[in-house]
Amino acid sequence: LSARVSGDVLITVQRFSMLLVITLQLNDDNCKAVLDTSKVEYLDGIGLDISGLGPLNWLFEKISELLVIRFMDDLQRWLEEKLTKSLYKIMPKQFICDTAYYV
Repeated sequence: LSARVSGDVLITVQRFSMLLVITLQLNDDNCKAVLDTSKVEYLDGIGLDISGLGPLNWLFEKISELLVIRFMDDLQRWLEEKLTKSLYKIMPKQFICDTAYYV
């Protein structure tokens, strides 16, 4: 005899602010974008919607709300790390310099 429960979790963020400081290094015909600072300054309004667990939905929603409050700083650091890694991947792309020239 075995039992298995599965459900879905939807996480939403209502308010989010990130400080980015980017330097464009222009040398002769070369342009390089350098990420100097990447910091999550504001993160608020995190909502969790859990479904598919039947009568257990409300219990897991309450537990998850408490976990969000408890681990908000960790969530902010995790988000900052993930976004910074993504930014480092796109920083070498030429379109950043091209966009700066047209602004």
